[in-house]
Amino acid sequence: MADSMFTRDARHKYSESALKRWSSWLSRDWEHYFQPHILELGRKYYRRNSIIEVELTPQDLTVSVETDDGEAYSIVEWSRIGPMVRDSRNDHDLGQAIAVAGLYEIEELLADRLTPLPFEKTAPTPKAVAEKPENSDSSPSGNPEERPVLLFFIEGEKLCFRALPNGSHEESDSNQRRERLIQLSHMARRSGFKFNNRSAVFEMAESEKFLSFLRNGVPGWRSSFDIHQTSEVELLNLGQREVRLQASVHRSSDSGGLRLEWSSHLGEDTLSDEEIARLLRRKESPLFLPGRGLVRLDPEGIEISRQLENLPGGRKRDLPPYLFLSLFQTHSVTFRLSPEVQEWIEALKSPDPEPPAGTPDFLRPYQRRGVAHLFHLCNNDCHPLLADEMGLGKTIQILALLHCDGFEIPSLVVCPASVVSVWTREAQRFFPDMPFRVLRSGDSWREHPGGCLWVASYTQLRRHRSYLEDAQFRYAVLDEAQQIKNPDAKVSRACFAIKANHRIALTGTPVENSHMDLWSIFRFLMPDLLGSRREFFDEMNRDRKALVERVRIQAAPFLIRRTKKEVVQELPDKVETELLCSMGDQQRKVYNRIAETVFQEFKSGFRQLSGQRSLHFLTAITRLRQACCDLRLLPEDFREEAGITDDLPLAGMSGKLETLSENLQEILVGPRKVVIFSQFVSLLDRTEELLAQQFPQIRQFRLTGSTRDRESPVAEFQKHRKAAVMLVSLKAGGTGITLHAADYVFLLDPWWNPAAEQQAIDRVHRIGQQKTVFVYRLVAQGTIEENIQKLKAEKTGLFKEIVESSRPLEAIRSHFDTIEGFLKPSE
Repeated sequence: MADSMFTRDARHKYSESALKRWSSWLSRDWEHYFQPHILELGRKYYRRNSIIEVELTPQDLTVSVETDDGEAYSIVEWSRIGPMVRDSRNDHDLGQAIAVAGLYEIEELLADRLTPLPFEKTAPTPKAVAEKPENSDSSPSGNPEERPVLLFFIEGEKLCFRALPNGSHEESDSNQRRERLIQLSHMARRSGFKFNNRSAVFEMAESEKFLSFLRNGVPGWRSSFDIHQTSEVELLNLGQREVRLQASVHRSSDSGGLRLEWSSHLGEDTLSDEEIARLLRRKESPLFLPGRGLVRLDPEGIEISRQLENLPGGRKRDLPPYLFLSLFQTHSVTFRLSPEVQEWIEALKSPDPEPPAGTPDFLRPYQRRGVAHLFHLCNNDCHPLLADEMGLGKTIQILALLHCDGFEIPSLVVCPASVVSVWTREAQRFFPDMPFRVLRSGDSWREHPGGCLWVASYTQLRRHRSYLEDAQFRYAVLDEAQQIKNPDAKVSRACFAIKANHRIALTGTPVENSHMDLWSIFRFLMPDLLGSRREFFDEMNRDRKALVERVRIQAAPFLIRRTKKEVVQELPDKVETELLCSMGDQQRKVYNRIAETVFQEFKSGFRQLSGQRSLHFLTAITRLRQACCDLRLLPEDFREEAGITDDLPLAGMSGKLETLSENLQEILVGPRKVVIFSQFVSLLDRTEELLAQQFPQIRQFRLTGSTRDRESPVAEFQKHRKAAVMLVSLKAGGTGITLHAADYVFLLDPWWNPAAEQQAIDRVHRIGQQKTVFVYRLVAQGTIEENIQKLKAEKTGLFKEIVESSRPLEAIRSHFDTIEGFLKPSE
């Protein structure tokens, strides 16, 4: 639309008779003859001074325009059905756009040539404007033909005006009226109005534009017109008015959720529920409210409206209580709480909740506090994230909570396959009476309806996804919850489908360093807490720092996080843990093949092994131990025969290195130091490669039998101020070195001599150590390693006799009656 006046250099050729003829045509709403995109292109040519020449005759209009491809022209003839256009390029859209530019040019020419309106020459002084009546103007000349009356009114949410010659609806066909109409149309278009041909009024739809027009444009128009404004338009002169939201919060007796009842005031007036609903739907855009003017929500109200709109069910549903605790903490909306909501909030804020009845006495103090906090949050309609640092006993805290709350209906723990046995063993050790089932292929919750604790690997849960529709659990716990960091993965969607009264997530990774995974974890715990997925990641890309701060505030009420430093006074000086490592399919296949070969070769005469045959047996056992650690440790000819290639994924090559990697992801977040021991130097080589690939920023040190200068790597490791890893072989690190700068120890392969194993641990856990030392033994699940470890735990004296005997083969035979008993996987 031609909404601004420019100084033009276009040549004009016309006669007075031509101007008179075309003024009659242009007094009509000629724009409706052209499509919107044609009008927009024509306006561009008009505004950019692209017109070279216009030639006007009583019969036609010729317009020449400079385009990007050179000069082009159109010829416009006016027929009974409107303008007819021919162009020089045989390009319909271009020809039509040039015609539009020419019509705007002629319209401006006519406005300049006709009896001038004062508005176009000089704007009135503020004093002159102030002296006129607020809602109408009288003609100074008293001649109604000289002073057309414009009536401004609101239609819907548009500012409209209609011209009333002689101050009435009476029509006049005078030449003067026609001239005034052409000028008025031109002025209206320049100011942003559009002519509605059906209602015969000029309209402006954008509130910012018509507020600007009322403030800056109307004073100038008063010099040319009598301005009448309805009372609704008078309200617009107040500008945009902001309203602040208030909310009354009640507890719903039906859903148990929180119900918000919104209210708002404009001055001394209270907005109706319908008006508030319209404002909430409008969000950022101002809304014209009859009798109140142009109104919009304040920025805080807009943000609340946006967040509520993105919730499933929008603003109409009752909100989960956790959303009130978190969603509105970042806003200054005023809330009036009902007594029951106030009581609930005060209870939830209790700094020291009591642990539930039946909490075991063997828990450490910080673990008892953890169980109390978990129980407290769950029983107040919240769903916690337990993010204690690795090694502080998240598993035992969850088992204690489940033990206290009972098993009237089932509860479910989902964890990596490698951790299923950890949950099994811990439950059997600390809560032997706890009803317990491991989810396996073919199992169904329908077939076992009684209350118990189900433990499922993420893989099994995904395979049982269809059974979740009819299952209801009391607790649903995700261990290593970062496993669902991809919300689109099938396993994540299976976790989201779990129905449970209480949901808990476990992770040892601090929240502030793993916000990439947070959205999916909180999608499981408390849907909608962090907003929609798209909004979350858009904000992360836009302002990562602000997002982390917002997430910190919103997650704080539900986060339980203790570090070793915080509870060091409650810890023993050494905590030892066994990590069972699952084998991948290829690793398991190779291990079983070697075990079967050993079994077939030595199943007869096992108790009479001697000489070369006994040496051959010990070599075979070494092959089994290598297969337990990493398939790449096996001799090259064996790898070729077994089809082992370097392109196998880590999980296929070594379940131990995969487990090590998962644990280091948590530990190396902070400035921790780790010592990794192995009897196999080649396994340390593989570990070094893994660290370089997955932790390139972490400094590595190495100490093996081939290290000539033992003091340098030890000294550098001790004084290094950032996270670091020391790789040590049993032969090199058994004695003579001090590594107490570390507080984590990993034993990659179990040693059959406990004394040698203890010597390695004592490199870290020794005089001068000021931190609790965490020791992790990596044991391949379902192998001879697990059998030996179980024997160590159950029959310490006998095991010492076996492994410390100068004749190990004879000692093994003294305990295991058959080779099958020695080789068979642990049940």
